[in-house]
Amino acid sequence: MVPTEGLSADLDDRVHPGHARKLTAALEGIGANVRYFENIEGGHGGAADNAQAAWVNALIWTFLQQTI
Repeated sequence: MVPTEGLSADLDDRVHPGHARKLTAALEGIGANVRYFENIEGGHGGAADNAQAAWVNALIWTFLQQTI
């Protein structure tokens, strides 16, 4: 498994989500086990509310707990 993680969103005005989508497709193309979550709120975490930030942090910590 190749873990990849980035803190961006589909409305990010700094980094277009297409970059993460292309990387995910490339990794899947070589047979890597990829987990991909695209945040639909926020953008570099600045516009997300506390509930959304908590949800993303829970996903990250759950991934770490299951992986390490």
